[in-house]
Amino acid sequence: MNYKPLLVMFILLNFYPVYAVEPQKKEDLTEAKQKTQEFLKDKQKREEFANQDKNAKKAVDNVKALTNGNEQTEQKIYELSSEIFNNLGDSPEAMMKVIDKAQRNPAEFAEKFSPEQKKKLKEIAAEIEKSNALKKP
Repeated sequence: MNYKPLLVMFILLNFYPVYAVEPQKKEDLTEAKQKTQEFLKDKQKREEFANQDKNAKKAVDNVKALTNGNEQTEQKIYELSSEIFNNLGDSPEAMMKVIDKAQRNPAEFAEKFSPEQKKKLKEIAAEIEKSNALKKP
């Protein structure tokens, strides 16, 4: 399986910070995670944020390059990232540990996905491979 889309997802998760400065209560973290998921899913919010944050801009540009600008595939990557983001942990520290480990070994992390998430990842990888094949002379 092509794990490049998975790596991009973790780049995204790393650059789209949780929208709360050190949440003090679990409710704060839940709200922060929801806001981050909204940014991952909503193209307009994502682009607005990317225009204000150079790391987010870099992540957005990486997704565009990976998908050859295919907006449907881009959106699928963001939506799957949002789903995965929800399962990363109950604290910013726990989330970063999971992301760091996933960046080192994406295949192992992908094994923890639900069957539906694995299916989505395979579909994204197939779309990217097809797009890349069409792009080659």
